Amino acid sequence: MFYRKVRYRIISKMVFAVAFILFRMQANATTYYSRSSGANWNVNASWSTVTYAGAAASSYPVAGDTVNIANGITVMVNTSSACSVINIGQGTSGILQFGSTGNFTLTVSGKIVVNSGARLYYNSNSARKHTLKLAGNLVNNGIVDLYYDNDDYVNITFDQASNSIVSGTGTWALNDVTLNKSSSSVYLEIQCTGFEAAIGSLATSVGTYIHNNSSSYSINSSSASNFVISETVVFKVPQGTVWFSPNASTCYLEGSLYVNGGAVKVGATTGTNGLIYRQPGSFIPYLEISSGSFDAYGGIFNNSSDPFSFKMTGGSMLLNNGSSGTSQGIFYQNDLTGSVFYMSGGTIVIEDHNKNGGTNVDWAVCGTNGIVTVTGGTVQFGNNSTPANTTFDFMPFPNVVQPNIKITGPSGSVIALQPTKSSIEDFQFLSLYIDVNKTFDIRSILGTPGNTKKMTLTSTYDGVHAFYNDGTFAPQNGTVAFSGTTSQDIGGSSIMTLYNLTMSSSFNLTLEKTLQVSNVLTMTSGKIITTSANILICTSTASSNIGSASSYVDGPMKHTIASSALASRNFPIGKGSSYRPAVLNVTHSNSTSVTYEGEVMNVAASSLMYNLPPTLSTVSVVRYWNFTRQNVANYSSGSMKLYYDVDDSVSNKLRVSVVHDDGSGNWLDLGGTGTANYTGNITSNNISSFKTKFALGFPPSLLPITLISFNVKKINSQVRCEWTTASEINNDYFTLERSTDNNRYVPFLKIKGAGNSTTAIHYAALDEFPLAGGSYYRLKQTDYDGRFSYSEPVYVNLENDASPYKIFPNPSNGELVHIIKNGEDMSDAVIVVEDLQGREVSSSSSFSNDKKEIQLTIDPSSYTNENYYFVSVCTGKERVKNKIFVNKN
Repeated sequence: MFYRKVRYRIISKMVFAVAFILFRMQANATTYYSRSSGANWNVNASWSTVTYAGAAASSYPVAGDTVNIANGITVMVNTSSACSVINIGQGTSGILQFGSTGNFTLTVSGKIVVNSGARLYYNSNSARKHTLKLAGNLVNNGIVDLYYDNDDYVNITFDQASNSIVSGTGTWALNDVTLNKSSSSVYLEIQCTGFEAAIGSLATSVGTYIHNNSSSYSINSSSASNFVISETVVFKVPQGTVWFSPNASTCYLEGSLYVNGGAVKVGATTGTNGLIYRQPGSFIPYLEISSGSFDAYGGIFNNSSDPFSFKMTGGSMLLNNGSSGTSQGIFYQNDLTGSVFYMSGGTIVIEDHNKNGGTNVDWAVCGTNGIVTVTGGTVQFGNNSTPANTTFDFMPFPNVVQPNIKITGPSGSVIALQPTKSSIEDFQFLSLYIDVNKTFDIRSILGTPGNTKKMTLTSTYDGVHAFYNDGTFAPQNGTVAFSGTTSQDIGGSSIMTLYNLTMSSSFNLTLEKTLQVSNVLTMTSGKIITTSANILICTSTASSNIGSASSYVDGPMKHTIASSALASRNFPIGKGSSYRPAVLNVTHSNSTSVTYEGEVMNVAASSLMYNLPPTLSTVSVVRYWNFTRQNVANYSSGSMKLYYDVDDSVSNKLRVSVVHDDGSGNWLDLGGTGTANYTGNITSNNISSFKTKFALGFPPSLLPITLISFNVKKINSQVRCEWTTASEINNDYFTLERSTDNNRYVPFLKIKGAGNSTTAIHYAALDEFPLAGGSYYRLKQTDYDGRFSYSEPVYVNLENDASPYKIFPNPSNGELVHIIKNGEDMSDAVIVVEDLQGREVSSSSSFSNDKKEIQLTIDPSSYTNENYYFVSVCTGKERVKNKIFVNKN
């Protein structure tokens, strides 16, 4: 214990002593001026602390001091020396020269400035190897000549914890340069163009090397050794060109390489290897390209199981363009935890496949165990130098999105891309572009399994196109799915056939050319926009689902039928925001191929002015379906199922028919029964002769009673409804209904019927609180068995009985309604809200500050089935009832 205490005291005193000496050195830093030419560094008389040629100093420069060498003066480094700053020359001459009497080290903790005409020099043939250790900047506007011959030179080491910049317009002759900073974040930045060309050999141990000049630097060009970017080293190339391992096969990446504006080349032009990443320690090798270019004459790969982190936001990359090429993966990222692939921009071009062809993988990211983030950028397979008959391959991954994929090359060359051998996994691209004479085959390379893969395209390569095909797409038995996060188009010159097509996007897919589906069309979400020139065709072997209100074909589509058996084909079609599919059921007399084209037309069928049969009083005033049949004489029989929704006005599913034109300007009633009121479908009876137009038709009113009259008239502020029956059969009750638009009717009163009667019976009912303005009234008759029918509507106008109260907004969502009366004080008013049956609805109201406005809120929880409500303003003088429409959606 005593020994430890004594030892601790001794060490403490030593630390204090060293700190004190350093403090004294900093506090007493001295500026030295050269006095005479040919002086030695360690001679006091060589220096003045006053001025150039001033009185001799009592010491010579040491660590922390500043050294100034005058014009015409040569100072010889004749011993290992140190200082903080060296300024050589005053603008015309001046020399700092390493001596030949020994091997010396000059340590500079700050910067060195070689002014115009001055020199930092070694010029002796004495087998001397000197070292210059520099922590700060090196500015050369004169001459830095530190190399005499192979055994006479000065090596430069940039060290310590401060950043260094090499700049100036001077000339250089150098031997070895070493980067050995205190950490990888401390940098050496080369701003001048001549420094790197003069380096004999560059060694990087620790720090960041920045090539920030316009020159081209081939690192260690005289050596055939592979260059290593160690894990504690970062290279950045914001401009100019840096060529790693120009005479060797490989550059090893253990640290970080940034291409952020300049150009990087890797390996000899034969391209037998390229950039090999490896992880000797804990740091994961990292390559980032934000702008500029990266050219590996071979590939980027790893022969071990090391992770690799890659980021590209811009710029370009060219791989495997060497004269021999590599037999390794061209871009092969090990699928390991720790691997990262990030791409948001830029282009990666793979010029040639690996020498082993499909047995190795040309493109692979870390799609299962690593992290893949892709929002942009393109991987291009092939360019104008790609040999003909080249087939590239890629590694598919089902759960990550890979970049935009482009297949190109010389216009006359056949070039292909396929998934790697034995792969059966699905895959996702941002987009796919196939150039002229190029092929994308969904089957795995070398004929191995994988015919049923699913390819999902999630975006576009140009803001428009998700799939552009000027070549050949071989779908095999696979699926192409569009799942865009934006609108997508299919373009190109080739008519393309897909095996399975799945639409699963929240945006639209627009066809710029004809597209065929040979197996299954699945509409899940999103619309496919077509035209007659760019149409979607289901071939004779294809089927389709019926789609949905959020997924349908907006425009025409075709089905081809080549069978004599009964065939049923879904047409998931619509127009604009209206989804109105149809189902064609048809039998042919033989199996000759026939194409049917269907399209929804949001044009009133009544506007066609076709003649109506006696069974119909009107046809749809909103739309019709246009179906054309290829002119083949084998039609036997068929039927058509049409889907309808609210605006088709099918208020009574029993009172609607499918109508079809006869080709001569007449409508034919094909009958049918609707499945539901307002929203449903109806299937026609047999179509004996197939023509073009289909629509919904409505028969004349037919009541199971003999209705002599139905009259509605205004009496003061009320409406009186009167009707007379001549006979009644199984008549349970009448319901009076009213509407503001002759579309949506709301019941307001029920009257018991006579059951069965053969004599005239008169009925009357009073609407005490009619709707303001004009209204339609109709009579609904219901039998004991629940069947019902309607009278023709009758209109009555109450405009002259307008309320003195203004209620707005009307229609309203019920959240806040304002009530005013010509600016009058309304403080004595009480508000009552009732539904159409007279039941009070929960509400709350308050007055404005001046009592001239009432603010009303209707409780949503108290909404009934009706959309209309009555707001009564009750005062001591009157009770005025007003109608308001509440949109509860």
